[in-house]
Amino acid sequence: IGGTVTIYYEARGSAEGAAGGGGGVFSRQVLEDIRSFERQVVELPSYGKFCFAPRGELGCRPVMSAMPFIYGSRNESSSGAYILPDGSAQGPNDVDEVLLAMGRPDPWEKWEGDLEPRLWYFDIEFPHSKVLRSRLRFGRPLAGFVNRFDSEELQDKLYESFVTDELYPLLSKASTEHTKISYAGGVLTEHEIAVTLFSDLMKTLASLLLVYIYMVIYTRAPMVAAWGMAIVLGSVPLGTALYAIGGHEALPAANLLAIFLLTGIGADNLFILMDTWRQSKRDHVDIVARLGVTFSRAGKSIVACNFTTAMSFFANVLSAVRPIRWFGLFAGLCILSNLALCLGMFPIVLLLREGTKPPRTWIQQIQQPTASTYITNARTLPVASRHEQPGIGPAQVESDHVQSRGQVEDDDVRSHTSEDSGDVAKRFGDHGREVPMSRVESFFSELYARVVWRYRRHILASGLVLVLLSLVLVSTRLEVSRELPALFARGEHNLGDAPVLSGQFGDSRWTGDMQSIPMHVCNTTCNYSTGTHKLELPDSAVAEVAVVFGVPDPLERDDSSKEGLDFSKAAVQSAAAHLCDLALERKAELAVRRTECFFDDFKHFLQDQNCNGCDFPIGSNEAHSLVIAFLKDANFRRKKWYRDFGFSEDGAHVAWFRVRFITDIPNRIGSEDAMSWSRRWDDFIDEFNKAFEQEPSVSKVFHSSRLWVRAEFETRLISATLSGSLICLISTFVAISVFLGHPVLAMLLTASVMCI
Repeated sequence: IGGTVTIYYEARGSAEGAAGGGGGVFSRQVLEDIRSFERQVVELPSYGKFCFAPRGELGCRPVMSAMPFIYGSRNESSSGAYILPDGSAQGPNDVDEVLLAMGRPDPWEKWEGDLEPRLWYFDIEFPHSKVLRSRLRFGRPLAGFVNRFDSEELQDKLYESFVTDELYPLLSKASTEHTKISYAGGVLTEHEIAVTLFSDLMKTLASLLLVYIYMVIYTRAPMVAAWGMAIVLGSVPLGTALYAIGGHEALPAANLLAIFLLTGIGADNLFILMDTWRQSKRDHVDIVARLGVTFSRAGKSIVACNFTTAMSFFANVLSAVRPIRWFGLFAGLCILSNLALCLGMFPIVLLLREGTKPPRTWIQQIQQPTASTYITNARTLPVASRHEQPGIGPAQVESDHVQSRGQVEDDDVRSHTSEDSGDVAKRFGDHGREVPMSRVESFFSELYARVVWRYRRHILASGLVLVLLSLVLVSTRLEVSRELPALFARGEHNLGDAPVLSGQFGDSRWTGDMQSIPMHVCNTTCNYSTGTHKLELPDSAVAEVAVVFGVPDPLERDDSSKEGLDFSKAAVQSAAAHLCDLALERKAELAVRRTECFFDDFKHFLQDQNCNGCDFPIGSNEAHSLVIAFLKDANFRRKKWYRDFGFSEDGAHVAWFRVRFITDIPNRIGSEDAMSWSRRWDDFIDEFNKAFEQEPSVSKVFHSSRLWVRAEFETRLISATLSGSLICLISTFVAISVFLGHPVLAMLLTASVMCI
């Protein structure tokens, strides 16, 4: 549990009154804010129970911060003063003096080469830093437990409670007028994501409530509006279940934003169905006829709009951005689910509501012509005179009313409406000419409407059961991803600020030992030239290139000419060592800062063994066991060379290894420039592979870097976006062509969409 919590401090524009001539983050106001905040953290009621306490030490490891130096006690001497990093001074020391002393290399000699210790606290602009950072360390065993393995789950829950109840409330309100405080780390970040998602969920519920209120006002039927919103929301678990069935085990948090889209799309579908159902009442009394007219008029338009929208999201599956691919797939599935539920369940809700209405009076029925009268008049009269015919008699109205209330057998309904329903499948143009419906309209009015009417209860029950089963499936097989969603711009939210700020510092391997280093501040006769130079980019801000031995290149489909890696061959070890030396010889061409090759330490380890056959390179099977012993040796364990080796399943043989190169190529370099550096490394590795092509024991090597991946992703993003746009346009053209039955007009409308 726990680990570290990193705190970032930035000066706001109003910070003035610097101590010792410094400005910005080194102003007295900002330093006082930082010191006050760190004291508040230590004074939390449960801090002493969860803070990290190394074995054999009493009390907590102090907060890893520059404040103990800036507020350290001074011991004067003839050559200047020593500042003890105890943080006990009432006011800050002369900041320029402290920064000058901390900029000297000699206090950090025991760590030089491993990392740039000053970048633990200050950003890469040191000594003119714009951001400071501190670290809090937490971990097991907690107070009251025997060891870290004693009731692990209970310890984790207690720590989570500490973060949510004490630490996060303090951090979320820690920023002041002069200092902006950001934070990140483990359980803390996960909790903040959950809080942010919950806040967004509340906004979603507010939007749903507003849509529901509008639907109630528009439909004048609260129960129908409630059923409609339930149907729209039911498409979310159904779409999520389809997403999980497709092989996804986690749901990215960003996908939940699809609820906003479904609210609007689903409400549009419901409004269209509701309006069409009401309009059908003007021309028909028979329920089946009204249902057929509703589907013939609304079904095709709803299907076309939803299909086009879903295809637009499905086109994102071709994107080079994985979160966009997942979101496009999820949103498309939810839209199609919403389409199925709206066309299948909402018309049945309208039917049920119609059955609960009180019967109309005889006068109201006289004013409303029946379907039979409307169709009969339509056959014999021109369009201009159809609506001038008088109403029908009460006997016919009563007959139609009985049928509309469902009080006759289905056979009677079919016989009475056979002529009506058949004629409903026609549209009349000018001068009384009959114009047949399209096939899609005929399908909805003649087939789909009758199926919905006959199996209305089964369809409604099946839809509800399907949504419930989807909820069960989602809750048992899927969980919301805890990956940090990159949805916040810099300055808008802590989740957007902390990742950006973390890239402005050096290596993350900190140690508390430096808290005991007295910092020597020389008197005015001394001149430290090393204290004012600008540090080079830290290792965390530049590209690292890894060259891998023993793993087939994933881009090579046929690599059967080479056998697997055999580390016991002297030629393999010599080739890898030669690669490291060759890269240093061409450091200017490849921008190599230094190598991270294990061979130098491995050679020192072999010299300490004093055994026969331990000279490098080792040409026997003892090479595997010696590598394992080397990785376990306490003198070299801190360099973590084990990260550069992979072993066979039984753990007895080296299956692959890698050598790494720290470059001077900034991680933030443009993609085109990065690809040019990648091509240089391609040429370098190709030359190496060609030189050892005749050596069967040296497998083909390849190189990789996170910078190469990012640059290739950005270049592919353009082609993927163009492909997705093309699919959107094609699907739009197809949907409009089916809807209008006019390809030329569909092409013009598609061109209009493309121009927009």
